[in-house]
Amino acid sequence: MISSAAGSIGDRIRRISHVVVNVSDLDRSVQFYEKVSPLRLVTTFEAPEQSFEPLRLGCDRARFVAAVLEDQTGGDPVAVHLVQWVNPPPTGAAYRTFLDSGITKLGICYPDPERKRAQLREAGAVLTNEKTVRNYFTTTDPDGIFVSFINLPGTVSERLFHTCLAMTAPVDQTVRFYRDVLGLEHWMRVAVPEPVPASLGAGSDLGFYESHFFRGWGDHRFSLDCSKNFLPYAQAAPPREAAHHIGIARFAIEVDDVGRCFDVLRAASAGLDHGPVGAGPVRWVYGPPFGPRRVLVVRDPSGHLFELFTPEQRPFLDRAPGTAQAGHPPAAPSADGG
Repeated sequence: MISSAAGSIGDRIRRISHVVVNVSDLDRSVQFYEKVSPLRLVTTFEAPEQSFEPLRLGCDRARFVAAVLEDQTGGDPVAVHLVQWVNPPPTGAAYRTFLDSGITKLGICYPDPERKRAQLREAGAVLTNEKTVRNYFTTTDPDGIFVSFINLPGTVSERLFHTCLAMTAPVDQTVRFYRDVLGLEHWMRVAVPEPVPASLGAGSDLGFYESHFFRGWGDHRFSLDCSKNFLPYAQAAPPREAAHHIGIARFAIEVDDVGRCFDVLRAASAGLDHGPVGAGPVRWVYGPPFGPRRVLVVRDPSGHLFELFTPEQRPFLDRAPGTAQAGHPPAAPSADGG
């Protein structure tokens, strides 16, 4: 197992940057999230045809169009990148249940249950569970991806709260990886001793789990929720390997020096089946406003993929919350790149 003695990249992390969600129709998905959530379109971008190694795409060169959504909390919040692959086209389908073994859902916290219920009803969102427990509403986006709305005590405004990663690895191994090697703050553990009524999504009206929450130091708005499910479910689908598979594909963490992160993670994961994927950082080129970045793809102990990246430029620092980057207003992306 990885231990803190092998080193940590915690002092290299700038922020948890974004969650990558693969969709089949970009415009349709943007409209959905703007109707049901605080997420709003702030810009679009295109990734021109290139190699996206070491991601698995089944082709040497690929491209996509994307929309960046933020929750209007200001500053430099964790964003959602809705990605529509052009070549190769999107494949597969979202996880059918919250009991599957991948990155299964987005979670958004909110303050007012009646207002939230009315908003979902007006948007035509169908809840996944017959009964709602503790004002925990779960629905699906147009591609069937789970989106949960959590009523948290003390929440002032609606915001992106977490993404859920199903643990198949031992809990202690997962905690060591995220806390001691990545250096994230392990700020909460939530567990139930037996199955309890829940409205966590399709698959069961019960929940039986142990969850561990990790977040960046200094910014407490967003968490990675690593959850171990104890309900019997023999058909659990594993994490998706194809990078263009419909669903939540990855999350991304911005670091100050991705090359040094590679050195630390390579040493920490020697002989293990998780850690850096590929021979080291690669260069991906995104169109305006982002530009090129150096990226290291990493696999966690349960098989989930994520990115560590160092951008060559950071375009959003002078942008007011809820507005587009100056000189790069949101524009509807096209499948042909026009």
